[in-house]
Amino acid sequence: MRNGYLPSGATKVRACCSCGYTTTPHTSEEQARHALLRDHPLTRPVCVLCGTLRLETDGDTGRLLNLEILNDRGPDNQILVCTTDLQACHDAAAQRQLHLDRTAFEAFDLDYTPPRLRSIPDQS
Repeated sequence: MRNGYLPSGATKVRACCSCGYTTTPHTSEEQARHALLRDHPLTRPVCVLCGTLRLETDGDTGRLLNLEILNDRGPDNQILVCTTDLQACHDAAAQRQLHLDRTAFEAFDLDYTPPRLRSIPDQS
């Protein structure tokens, strides 16, 4: 049995979160993992920059793919970030920031002028 799973009876398995939450028994590890991601929102692997939900895992170890855990400033603060398409992640993060800025200005009834975007040529 791989890390993150517990046997339940002779043929079933439960998926476990690091916080101690366990799923109901399922017939396969894959079903248990999907139940954990569906039923326990604290385990949703979402990039904090672009907001993309990443469910890809390595079939052998069950570890998440395409995400990296970084230590943020402060005690016990860890964040998930994308590791595959960094430009797409950066672009989505910029769009999210523009949306947050616009929403904040509208909430306080302030005039919002979107920033001018310019293309910077590649220096390589």
